[in-house]
Amino acid sequence: MRIFKILCLFIFLFGMMATMARAQKSPLRFTRLTADSALSVLPAEDMMEAAGLRPGVAVDTNALAAYGKKIEKSLRARGWLYAHISRVQKIVSPAGIGLHLLGGAGARVYLGEVKIMSDSLSAESYHHLFEADTGSVYNEKALEGLFKQWLGVAADSGFAFAEIDPVSRIRTVSLKKARVELDVYIHEGERVRLSGVRVSGNSYTNSDVVLREVDVRPGQIYSRSMMGEIKRRLERLQLFETVREPVIRITAAGRYELLIEVKEGSATTFDGVAGYVPPGGTADGKKGYFSGLFNIRFNNLFGTGRRLAVHWERPEEISENFWMRYLEPWVGGYPLNLEGGFERTVRDSSYLEWKGDVNAAYRLLRNLRVTLSYGRRVVLPDSAANVSRRLVRFSQNDFSAGVVYDTRDYLLNPRSGIYFKNSYGVGLKNNYGPGFLLREDSIAVKEQLETVSLRFEWYYELLKNQVLSLALTARQVSGSRVQITDMFWFGGSNSLRGYRENQFRGDRVSWMNLEYRLLLGRNTRLFLFNDWAAYHFNESGREGVDVLYGYGLGIRMQTALGIMAVDFGLGQGDSFGDAKLHFGIINRF
Repeated sequence: MRIFKILCLFIFLFGMMATMARAQKSPLRFTRLTADSALSVLPAEDMMEAAGLRPGVAVDTNALAAYGKKIEKSLRARGWLYAHISRVQKIVSPAGIGLHLLGGAGARVYLGEVKIMSDSLSAESYHHLFEADTGSVYNEKALEGLFKQWLGVAADSGFAFAEIDPVSRIRTVSLKKARVELDVYIHEGERVRLSGVRVSGNSYTNSDVVLREVDVRPGQIYSRSMMGEIKRRLERLQLFETVREPVIRITAAGRYELLIEVKEGSATTFDGVAGYVPPGGTADGKKGYFSGLFNIRFNNLFGTGRRLAVHWERPEEISENFWMRYLEPWVGGYPLNLEGGFERTVRDSSYLEWKGDVNAAYRLLRNLRVTLSYGRRVVLPDSAANVSRRLVRFSQNDFSAGVVYDTRDYLLNPRSGIYFKNSYGVGLKNNYGPGFLLREDSIAVKEQLETVSLRFEWYYELLKNQVLSLALTARQVSGSRVQITDMFWFGGSNSLRGYRENQFRGDRVSWMNLEYRLLLGRNTRLFLFNDWAAYHFNESGREGVDVLYGYGLGIRMQTALGIMAVDFGLGQGDSFGDAKLHFGIINRF
């Protein structure tokens, strides 16, 4: 009997120990938060959020003091500068664990009068731009931000090493309210005048290429905002992989100079794609043919910023395109760029076109350029196109003028800014054959065409690394007679994705490209796109307006050859099996 009692006692004790062990292993769940009346200035939900507590979530009983510190910090950020939590008491119940705060909040502190005293600039120059919000709840972080803005005012006036010395006085108004009065002393120090610019990291590019873009003269007053603008200007050259924001350097002689660090980019790029289209069935008897693409670009000839590019493309058996272009920057030491080139196009075996042009772009302001261009083109249709499409042989002299406004922060993968380009052109055409076509269609020997072109781009960073991009393009050609050699061709990767390259043409065309981008790197992004286009056509007895759309997703990714571009697009009414894959390498000229 005695042994039985001992055994029962042992089983009872063992069960108690097991229950306690399970209780220790089971985390305590938080139930609610309460506080002394002197701390009840904030709702319990706000204090729980500050501490990172949620009902039903496990509580770390070893971190009660840390919970109190977080709530104290939140109270002080909201103006209760005297808030203190002396103890966090835990209340254990079968439902879980509750916490009770002991302490007090004290008087809430508001911002009172702010006086600014400065050594060089007038106090009004600070007050005028950034007025302190007196009467609001005192917020130390907001004041720190205000001080940084005031230092920016000083730095933009040449005082790069200005300092702020705030002196505060707290005056108690009542038990629940106090006021902070600030005397802010701004010591601007010495005004910085730049003696010159030093460039580092340019192992290939001539320093003169950088210096002419920076445009800093000896004795020029330093400006902080100018540093960001210099960085953007150098990035737009697309010669460097990275450009650091310039910093002030003190020379051995005690002078101030700008130090600009760059990292060289790829001076030469090459890419090529080759393909083979096998023969069709025996019924059509077509032979197989090769297709391909070839690009070679010298982006920085001899380190001078000069550029040369050669392009050849054969998208299909009966079409071909070849062009070569050259850019000469800063002609005669002026912000004048001259660009020229020639192009040969075979279009569906219907006609052969030769083009040559010379363009001049002069920078009037930092973001504004005016452009003038002259071009000459010769179009030679084959005999079948003379009859079936009524195409005449002609030569044409083109003259155009336009403006370009560009505030994009980075050309290849912008986060913000706009781009606007508008041009107007006149083409003087000389038709010289065949004679029967001129007579039968009463075609004048001399004709005049007018063209208008518009391009607009807008970029806005909605959230961090998430950018909304909108691009609009519109073109029009008009005259007494417009044939297909005068029309604008579009469709494909650069206009309306989800369709074949240059699938459509018209005398009035427009398209919109809307993208939602996720930036993954400096030159890398994923995006969704939606393209819309409208065009007017009038040929072969048909006239009308058509509206089309395409949608899909794409990627731009930095590679050794350049930026690889891949777009997967669907056109109007397409099924998944009809999707178009647009592939290319981006290397801007």
